[in-house]
Amino acid sequence: MNDSPLVKMVADRLLEAGYGQLDTPFRIASVDFNFTLAFRGNARRANDLVLIVDTTTGEHGDRDAKRVSQRIAGLGRALDVSQSRLVITAILVGAVSHSSVEDLSENCRVLTVDNISTNHIDEVARQKARRQLDDRISVLLPLTLPESSAVVDDDDQSAIEQLRMAVPAAMDQDFISRVLEASKIGKEAVENSLISSLEGSLEKEESDV
Repeated sequence: MNDSPLVKMVADRLLEAGYGQLDTPFRIASVDFNFTLAFRGNARRANDLVLIVDTTTGEHGDRDAKRVSQRIAGLGRALDVSQSRLVITAILVGAVSHSSVEDLSENCRVLTVDNISTNHIDEVARQKARRQLDDRISVLLPLTLPESSAVVDDDDQSAIEQLRMAVPAAMDQDFISRVLEASKIGKEAVENSLISSLEGSLEKEESDV
C-alpha cells in the first residue's frame, strides 16, 4: 500500500464502507491499468470503480495531471469496448489544480481530498478528520442518520424519530419507512425506493380507472 498517510486514511475508509480493494494493475479489454489504488463497490454499489490518485507522492504518473487524464480516458474507452456498466470515480489525494479537475471531469466523477490532518493527537482530532474526509467522499458512502441527536431534547428523541414527527401525518407512513431504511444503504437506494413507490402509485391509479 502507498506510504502516504492520507492515502491510507482514504483507503481504510473505503474498506470500512464495504468496498473491495483490487489488485493493480488490473486488466480491462486486454489492457492493463495501474493506479495508486483501486476499489470495487460491494453488492449494493456493484457498478462503482473507485481509483485513488496520489498527486503528491504517487507513482504510475499520478503526479502528472495530463497523464492521469489520458489514462482514465483510456480506461473509459476500454470499459465501453467491454460493454461494462462500471462507473469511474477518481479520488485525487493531495493538491490539484482546478483545471486538472475540470479535465478529468470529462471522463469520470472526480473527488478531491486535501488539507486533512493525519496527525491525530486525540480522539477529538481523529473524529474531526474523519468528518472532513466523509464530507469529501460522501457520494461514495452510505447515507446515515444518527440514532441519537447531537442535542438531546426533553423527550430524548433520536434524529430518526424527530424526522418522522416532522413528516405530515397525512403522508404514507410505509413510504416514509421504506425511504428511511433505504437511506442506510445510500443515495442510489433512496432514489430506487422513490422510483418504485411512484411506479407503484401510477400502476394503482391505472388499475382503478
